Amino acid sequence: MAQEQKTVPHAGGQIAFHDVGQGDPLFLLHGSGPGVTAWMNFAGNVPVFAEHFRCIVPDLPGYGNSSPIQGDPFAGTIDAVMALMDALGIARARFIGNSFGGLICARLAADHPDRVDRLTCIGGVGVPVFNPFPYEGIERLAEFVEQPTREQITRWLRSMVYDKAIVTDELVDLRFKSATDPVALETNRKIYSREKPGGEGGRDGRPRRGAEFCLPAQDPGASFPGVGSR
Repeated sequence: MAQEQKTVPHAGGQIAFHDVGQGDPLFLLHGSGPGVTAWMNFAGNVPVFAEHFRCIVPDLPGYGNSSPIQGDPFAGTIDAVMALMDALGIARARFIGNSFGGLICARLAADHPDRVDRLTCIGGVGVPVFNPFPYEGIERLAEFVEQPTREQITRWLRSMVYDKAIVTDELVDLRFKSATDPVALETNRKIYSREKPGGEGGRDGRPRRGAEFCLPAQDPGASFPGVGSR
């Protein structure tokens, strides 16, 4: 399947996205982290979903070919998704969000339930119950943004998969090239830096983890007023 992207203007820059298939609109929002783009996350899923839905798969701000935004990356990303919906004339849609994308979907649903028809979060909302926090993956992300080396991104990728054979040299090279793009690296630093702006520690004097903002969990179950109702 072709990876051709379209763009719409937003906040002095652009939002790049894939638009594949026909039917009810389905937004697929990717996660954050080194080397992430919409197509990198969802290339294997889009052909299946596109048989049933119009799949809108954006590069979120600061990733891939979408322009970065100033200020809070979470509120700004929600604004960007809403702007893309408006630009495409989509009043209401279904959403699938992975990790950071799951958080964006959840907050969008909480703030704008009239725009969300169905919502699926993959490790993107909630707090951990059975696992230590921060997760190993979050720790590896923080290490990468502090020291963006090929070794660090390899450690992160290996922490994210059960079958370590998936992490090939080709995958590492591809993700490392994208992850060290200055715009993408700065976007990830906003989310996963251990320090607040100005070098302050986190809550109660502890080093801040970006996950204190996104709180991924393995149980994505959540309820939002108005979601799925008409």
